[in-house]
Formats: sequence, C-alpha cells, structure tokens
Amino acid sequence: MLKKIKPIPDKGYIVKIPLTPSLRIENKWVKTLIDEVIIIIPEDEKPYLLIFDDESKPHFFTIKTEIDTLLKTLDVSL
Repeated sequence: MLKKIKPIPDKGYIVKIPLTPSLRIENKWVKTLIDEVIIIIPEDEKPYLLIFDDESKPHFFTIKTEIDTLLKTLDVSL
C-alpha cells in the first residue's frame, strides 16, 4: 500500500477500467465490492492502482506486475 503519492501526476496517463460484473476485494486494507479500477501511470514513477470502497474512500496500491502489454494495447509510450 502506498503512503505518499501525488494522486494525479503532472505527466503520464490515467486508465479507467470498468469491471462487469463487479469484483469483491478482501485484503488487510479493504473489504469492498468494486465496479472499476483506475491505473495511474506517472511519467517518471512506478504505476499504481486506485480503487474506491463502498463509502467512496480511495485506496491506492502499488502494481507489482509489468504493464507493458497494457501500454502496447493502448498505443502509449512513456
């Protein structure tokens, strides 16, 4: 889980992915049902994930998986 981040980077990309059906998330930080995932890809930093819980509280998580395939699919280069 991230502690210090800039939620909207000056440069980079934000990718909003709707989830149908919704997905139940249960871990030590959050227990909720989500209907979208937001991937934030700053230009000079590692990407991170944003979800909102049932009370619309934001939760940010680091991404440990490579996102090269996503960037290629979106025709994006950093």
